[in-house]
Amino acid sequence: MLPRTGKTIGIDIGQRDIKLVQIRGGSRNPVVEAWALLEKEKGNYDAGRWRPDLAEDLRLAFQLNGIRGGKAAVSLPDSMVNIYYRKLPPMPEEELKNAVVWEIRKDLTFPVDDVVIDHINLGEVSEGSDIMNAYLVAVTRKRPLEDLCRYLTDVGMKINCLEFSTMAQVTCLKVMGEMSGTVALVDIGATQTNLVVLKDGKIRFFRVIPSGGDVITETISHSTGLSWWEAEKVKSVGIGPEKGGDEQVVRALHQSIESIVDEVYQTFHFYTAERREGGVDRLVISGGGGMMKGIDKFFQDILGMPTQVMDPFSGIQVSGKLRDGELLVSWGCRIATALGLALEE
Repeated sequence: MLPRTGKTIGIDIGQRDIKLVQIRGGSRNPVVEAWALLEKEKGNYDAGRWRPDLAEDLRLAFQLNGIRGGKAAVSLPDSMVNIYYRKLPPMPEEELKNAVVWEIRKDLTFPVDDVVIDHINLGEVSEGSDIMNAYLVAVTRKRPLEDLCRYLTDVGMKINCLEFSTMAQVTCLKVMGEMSGTVALVDIGATQTNLVVLKDGKIRFFRVIPSGGDVITETISHSTGLSWWEAEKVKSVGIGPEKGGDEQVVRALHQSIESIVDEVYQTFHFYTAERREGGVDRLVISGGGGMMKGIDKFFQDILGMPTQVMDPFSGIQVSGKLRDGELLVSWGCRIATALGLALEE
């Protein structure tokens, strides 16, 4: 949404947490030198407003981790960004912006002047006998965006880039060497699952699946009688009973995750029919949902394709002086957005 330039600090503002990653050495020889994960019970963004103590939490996170200002790239909570997949006829660039706005204005709940709209060209697609261009359109409200920029400026951050989470993770795929062939990135966040299909490193398709980690937690809670936060804690026991998890928890996990896998399966069929350039070769799982043990095997067994959990630190050096460096690496798929933001150029 803002011009992308070099940066060293990635700030991922999630639904109920904040992740920070600071690197030195640039994207060619990166070394992680600071990180933080701050969790809160209340959502960071709700009903068009930030929680009142967000600014103070950001300040505290920077202070405790020795981060004293600098260039930053920031991702916005999924609840703050509306994503649209649209197809339009080929047209001159000067006409495209107005066409994109006109195409989505019927879906907006706020006046066009109150939102920021950005788009990415995903290339040509077939629409019957016609050839169209597909676009990924991101929309967010101006006022909360301005408030966030002010919060970060107050703690010495110079914002070089504003992004939504899954796009930053594409950078991690590049670092992992996962850009050849057709790869699907399944980002299981708190409120939704974002699905990106890339062919030889280029984004070709994007879909939002309106189910994520919170739905999984709620299913466990309703099935077992556990409180929401108790269910959130036991969610990580894993998908299979061989992991030693409670049978009720495992059944609830199967029920909720199967619905996500089914949506992914249907999306692959739609993508193949629309693009007519072959199917998906392999799948990478990221986001907080990737922390559930055995989820990669669960997807692989149903979809019948090679599946792995994102390990973004596999090709990146972590400073030996870093506090809890091993913990950072073990949480790779959850930290991937902040890392990807720090690595983008």
